[in-house]
Amino acid sequence: MRRFGLNTALLLLPLPVLAGGNAPQPAPPPLIVPQPTTDWTGFYAGGQVDALFDGLLSDGGAPLADIEGTLYGGFVGYRHDLGTLVLGVEADAMFGTLSAAGVGGNFPIADDDIGTTLLRLGGEVGADLGNVLVYGTAGAAWIEWESSGATLDGDGYFWGAGVDVLVSESMTIGVEALHHRFEGFGGTGELEFGTIGLNVAFRF
Repeated sequence: MRRFGLNTALLLLPLPVLAGGNAPQPAPPPLIVPQPTTDWTGFYAGGQVDALFDGLLSDGGAPLADIEGTLYGGFVGYRHDLGTLVLGVEADAMFGTLSAAGVGGNFPIADDDIGTTLLRLGGEVGADLGNVLVYGTAGAAWIEWESSGATLDGDGYFWGAGVDVLVSESMTIGVEALHHRFEGFGGTGELEFGTIGLNVAFRF
């Protein structure tokens, strides 16, 4: 009778007890590490150098000159970060000396040493990728040439794209590729060129 009671009690013991009391423990909750966020909102200003390429001056559809050179200047702007979308506006002022091979027609300028002023005002739409901002830009532009006592100017537009990288809380470096077009330049001509720019900016 006692043996029967003892056997019954052993059968009723929970399995973990028979295994030495090592009941399986619940898995700890996963460790959630907060991800750093970057806010591109605010004003900024900086300096830029633009290398000009594929420059072409034409008159009535006839090519007159290939344009090349380098422009230097600065910019100011403002951006507003909406989360993954960033909207902005920027104004640039660029200066330098360009050269033109084969200028003729109605353009009384020398082949080289063309003093140039380029102004741009445009909008930006970008993607916030953390410390990296990829954006497209487009806007209005104005250019002026001074050479051999003559001054030529024209209104136009530009479009392109760029990438800015936040290297510190207040400093960015970036690269930007733009295409410019000026119709009615100097009264009758067309001026078209691209630029690749490198820039450094400070946020405040």
